[in-house]
Amino acid sequence: EQAVEILLSTRQDDRFSNDPTLGADFSRRRIEANLRKSFSTWPAEFLLGLYNTQRGELVAFRSGAFLSKTEAHYYQYGIRPGMDFDHTSAMLEAFTIDYLINSGVKIINVVSTGFNTTELNRLLKSYDFRIEQTQVLMRKVFGRKTAGSKK
Repeated sequence: EQAVEILLSTRQDDRFSNDPTLGADFSRRRIEANLRKSFSTWPAEFLLGLYNTQRGELVAFRSGAFLSKTEAHYYQYGIRPGMDFDHTSAMLEAFTIDYLINSGVKIINVVSTGFNTTELNRLLKSYDFRIEQTQVLMRKVFGRKTAGSKK
């Protein structure tokens, strides 16, 4: 429950969270369901956490999946509000990467939206990730009333 609380308190950058036609409630239910799925799908997925034993609270978490014995995918992460983001995210990434290397992983795939430059720069500069592929997702929605629509 602490991981869900952290996740829901974090600004989301995925396309569902930023799509005004889907609504905040739909997006919230989606990201929460994805995190809850990570709790129950071991060993296909992993969910790692940094825990402060003195305060008895989860400080940060990272979820992901094993695509093969040597390849993993990052899914979601969260850092408790009020924590030093740079310091805590550095500990979380070091812990996660160490865990994955010790599990035999050699490639970590990350999917992020293009406007999340802070996250992209953090992974590129501090952890030697590199961009290998970009994609543009375009869609047309029919049957919804939009601002300025006469329908």
